[in-house]
Amino acid sequence: MCSKLEDIDKYLKKNLSNDRYNHSVRVMKKAMEYAKIYNYDIEIAQIVGLSHDIAKEMSDLENTNYIIKNNLNKKLLDNENKYAVHGFVGADFLEKNFKFTKEMANAVRYHTTGRENMTLLDKIIFLADKTEDGRYFDNIEEERQIALKDLDKAMILTLQNSINYTKKKGKIVSENSIKALKDLKKRCSLSDNIG
Repeated sequence: MCSKLEDIDKYLKKNLSNDRYNHSVRVMKKAMEYAKIYNYDIEIAQIVGLSHDIAKEMSDLENTNYIIKNNLNKKLLDNENKYAVHGFVGADFLEKNFKFTKEMANAVRYHTTGRENMTLLDKIIFLADKTEDGRYFDNIEEERQIALKDLDKAMILTLQNSINYTKKKGKIVSENSIKALKDLKKRCSLSDNIG
């Protein structure tokens, strides 16, 4: 795994801007912090956290060519999916070039939107990306504090804030985000009822 991390680090330094690379390092650190708290494999969280934006700075044309050449879902070419495309392209690229497992690739694939039935790794990477220490926006301190205590409640808050922000900007909310939020709310109310 160590050599995989080094190889990915070299690739990112060569292919990302300094700002994007530094963001990726901060996400990696936050993912490791959450992995430790929630007893997840720290090395896997480290690798996925560092890699999550590997395709973020590809141009629209590069994304289009990659999607067509690699037979990815053509719906990714729709304008409404523009925000999430880099996750899908990055996940496929990491599976093919860095031997990512399906679980690792899915955490990259859905790190911007979330999805139904999120795994622990999905949640760790999603929240690490949203709450890394270089980000500043309304409610982020609350999101960070809750993420240290309850991952699902942090996911609900962060998804709700993200959906509200997207709506306020007049943009289309991802169907995956809506499904993720509904699923997590349902699971949380079930677990609240059990206790």
